[in-house]
Amino acid sequence: MDRDIEITDKKIAEGKKIAARLEPLKEEYKALLEKLEFLEVMLPKEKEIPDLLVMIQDTLTEFNVNFSTFTPQNISWEKDRIYGKMPMTMNLIASYFDLIEYLDRIENLPRIIDVKTLRLSKAGEEAEKLNISINMFAYVLRKEGSK
Repeated sequence: MDRDIEITDKKIAEGKKIAARLEPLKEEYKALLEKLEFLEVMLPKEKEIPDLLVMIQDTLTEFNVNFSTFTPQNISWEKDRIYGKMPMTMNLIASYFDLIEYLDRIENLPRIIDVKTLRLSKAGEEAEKLNISINMFAYVLRKEGSK
């Protein structure tokens, strides 16, 4: 009988420890849900990729930037992450100042786009124009339930 009481007391103590952690875990869960909502706004879902690509291309036409190639590639999914990276390469011709304005606009798009490399070279004899090669990533939200 004493043994049963001792076992029950241990279970009650363990239950109290778990119950004491419940409120902080609820708060952490709420904070994580808020963060997820933010990420869902900033990271396009796979089905929204065409809209993102059009947004990037349309941004080019706002400035005096001519593009010769714009090549999105397959998404590489990060292991155990809710997102993947979609590499994109672009070759452009523009003045330095038009390029800066374009990059500023890309930075302020409502999606996360990360410019990884930027190469500049003189475009022929025109001193004001540059050949520009850009490698960048768009971050994409993984579909729920897929890994």
